Amino acid sequence: MAREKVLTVQHTVYLSPEMWDYLTQLAAKRGRDCNENTLIREAVRGFIDGQSEVIGSRRHFQKSLQERVDQFEERLTRSTERSSAAPQFYLHVLIHLLAFSMAHVMTAITRKEITAQQLIQRAVIEARREEAVFSAQVQSVREMSAPEKQA
Repeated sequence: MAREKVLTVQHTVYLSPEMWDYLTQLAAKRGRDCNENTLIREAVRGFIDGQSEVIGSRRHFQKSLQERVDQFEERLTRSTERSSAAPQFYLHVLIHLLAFSMAHVMTAITRKEITAQQLIQRAVIEARREEAVFSAQVQSVREMSAPEKQA
């Protein structure tokens, strides 16, 4: 059995005869569990809940919760961008170092000028062309190593 809220504050409200008649009609339309006081309390509650500046209102809670979620999302996005930027930078540096080294070795062996940029471009083109094969190979290696992780 649900306990009703204890209503201890009493306040007098003056209404026009038209407003009172309308309230009486609405209460009668709703049924015997509803009276004019119930409708007035609902109206006041709806008004307060709609005010985002009033601390303790539902609207204030929703607004402050949304602001906190937005702040958290923004911090998380910035943190993710920072944490993924450094490894990506170092990966680019390693790729360039390897490409320059390979170009130097290949030029020395073949006596034909090969640049690091040519090697990187060729590697990207081949990776795109063979992407499905490469993905299948990576997946098969993952499947082979999966039982080792479980042991």
